[in-house]
Amino acid sequence: MNFKGSIQKRLRRSIYSAFPFDDLKEDEKYISILTSKGQLPNGRVFEYNHYNNNNHCVIPNSTSNILDCINEFKTLYDHAAYIEDCRLTNFHKALLSIKELWKLGLLISQSEFLNKLSNNHSENVSHNIDTLGWITRDRPDSIKKSVESFIESLNETTQKYNFIVFDDSTVENYNKNKRNIEFLNKKYQIQIKLVGENERKEFLINLSKKLENKVPKHVVEYGLMGLNGINHRTGANRNAFLLFTTGKFSLLTDDDIFCQISKNGDDEKLTITSDASSSDVSTEFFANQSELKDKVVFDHNNPVHIHQKLLGFSVGNLTGKYKQQISLTGITPKFTLDNLNAEKRVRITMLGVAGDSGAGSPISKIFFPGHKLIPLISDSEKFRSKMYSRTVLQSHKSLTVGVPNFLLGMNIGFDNTELLPPFHPNFRNSDGIFASVLNKCFNNAYIGHLPYAISHIPPEERPVDSSDLTSTLVRVPDMLRFSIDEFTNRASTVEEGLRALGVYLRDISQRSDNDLNEYLRLVNSSLITKNINKVTQLYIKYKHLNKQWAEIMEQRMETLYTGLQNGNSIVQFKEIKDFSNEYQIDTIRSVYENFGNLLFYWPDIYACVKTRKETLID
Repeated sequence: MNFKGSIQKRLRRSIYSAFPFDDLKEDEKYISILTSKGQLPNGRVFEYNHYNNNNHCVIPNSTSNILDCINEFKTLYDHAAYIEDCRLTNFHKALLSIKELWKLGLLISQSEFLNKLSNNHSENVSHNIDTLGWITRDRPDSIKKSVESFIESLNETTQKYNFIVFDDSTVENYNKNKRNIEFLNKKYQIQIKLVGENERKEFLINLSKKLENKVPKHVVEYGLMGLNGINHRTGANRNAFLLFTTGKFSLLTDDDIFCQISKNGDDEKLTITSDASSSDVSTEFFANQSELKDKVVFDHNNPVHIHQKLLGFSVGNLTGKYKQQISLTGITPKFTLDNLNAEKRVRITMLGVAGDSGAGSPISKIFFPGHKLIPLISDSEKFRSKMYSRTVLQSHKSLTVGVPNFLLGMNIGFDNTELLPPFHPNFRNSDGIFASVLNKCFNNAYIGHLPYAISHIPPEERPVDSSDLTSTLVRVPDMLRFSIDEFTNRASTVEEGLRALGVYLRDISQRSDNDLNEYLRLVNSSLITKNINKVTQLYIKYKHLNKQWAEIMEQRMETLYTGLQNGNSIVQFKEIKDFSNEYQIDTIRSVYENFGNLLFYWPDIYACVKTRKETLID
C-alpha cells in the first residue's frame, strides 16, 4: 500500500471508530433491499421496497445512488470505503447515508437474513432415497461392474433399495445385460429391474391410452425414444427414469460410475450462493488415471447417505441446521429478496468427479474460472499432458446450495416428489439443458453440490477432441440452451412456465428458413463473443505464467475472431457437420419443435404417471 493509501486507511478507521452506529452494528454485514425507483418533479427519488410492500420512501437522488452500491453483504466500513472509492461522496457522509437507509428499512443485516431464512421452512419430512437407477447403452461389462459396486457398498445398510437399469442398448447387448442382471439378482438375493426398448414401448403404449388423447402420442414417444436417426439418446433414457420414479427420492447414475467416493471438503459447512456452479469449487488436473489413483483416497462408499445431506431440504431447514457454519457468496439484493419471499428447496443434488471429467475437449479448461487454472498452467513440465487429459479431481469444498446454473449427470440425486422438467432426449449435455429449464421455470428449486467426488472410469479410453481449439462449430445443445436462457418467464406457476417455454421454442421452429438462419447466426455470434471475452480476460491475466498456454490462448482467440468475422455465413453444427445445410436446418427446426412440444405437454404426462403409477409401472 502506498503512503496516500495508508493515510486514507488510518483516516477511515478513525472516523469509523468514532461514528455513532445506534441500531447498526459495527461488525455486522449488510445488503440493500431490492427496490424500484421513480423520479419525482423536485429531483428526489421514490423508492419502492419490494420486501415490505407498505414501505414507500422518498430519498435524495445521491442517497439513492449509494443504495445501488450496497449490492452484497459487506461491513459498513467496506461499503463506505467502496462508495468513497467510486467518488460518490466522502467516507463520513457515506456512513451517514447508510445509516439513513437503515432507518428507512432499505437495508437488511446478514444475521436478520439468516434468521428469516431459518424460520422460512416447511415441516421436516422423510427424505430417504429408496430407488437407485442407471442409464446404459452398449456397455454390458461396465454396467454390471457399476451396479455391483453400489450393491456391495450398500449391502451393510439395513435399508432395502429398488434397483432399476434403463437400457438403450442393441438387442445383443440388452440380452447380455439381462443375463448379467439375472446373475446379480441370484448372487445378492435382490430384484433389479431392467427397462429396455421393448419395456419402454410397452410403457409408452399404456401411457398413451391413459392420457386419453390429451397428449399427442408422438410427443410421448419423442420424450422416451428421441428423434429417429439420432443414436445419442441419453436424455430419453433419463426421461424414462424420471417417469418411473415419480413421487420418490432417487439416485441416477451413469454406467461408468463406480461406488468409490473421495471426500474433498467440509460437509459440516453450508455455502448459500446465487451461482452454485462456480462458487467454492476445488479442481485438480492429472495427466492420467494412474496419477490420480496415487493422489486420491477413496474412503467413502455410501452415496445415498451423502446425497441425503441436502436433497429435499429447504434452504430454511439447512440454515437452521448449519447456523454456526454458513457462508454467503455472491449474494445480490434480488437473490436476498427471492429467498425471503419464497421457500427454496433442493430438488437436485450432485457429487463431484474423480477420473474422467466428461469434457470432450480442452476448451473447458481454458474457460475455467481463473484461480482454478493456475495449478494447471503453472506446471510447465506437465502442462501439455494435463491440458490434453480428461482426468480430473473436482468437487465443491463445502455443502453448497443455490440457483441451478450447472449440472453434471454422472451421479444425481432427484427429489421427484413433485414435477421436475424433462431432459432433452437427444445429443450430449441433456443435463445442462435440464439445469437451464429448471432455472427458468422452477423458481422454488435449487441445486445442491456435495464436497465429494465419485469415481468415473469409462470402459474405453476416450481421447480429447483438440480440433475444438481450431473450430467454431456450434453444438446443438449449446444453441438450445442459449434460447432457453434468453426466455423471459412471466408465468405464476411451474406448469404455466413450462408451457410458455414450450410455445417459445415452437415459435422459433416455425420461422421461415431465412428468419431461422438469421436467428441462428445471431445466437452463434453471441456465443462466440461471450467466449472471446472469457478467453481475453484470462489471457491478459495469466499469459506470463506459461508460454505454451499463452500460445494456445492466442490461437483460440484468432479462431474465435475469425469465426465472428464469418458470422454472415450459414451456421454449421458439430454433431451433423457432414450433412447438407438443408439437413442441418431441418434438424434444428425439429429439435426446437419437438422439445417445445415435450415441455408444453410434460405436466400432463408427469401428472398422469403419478396418479396412475400402480397400473402403469408397479
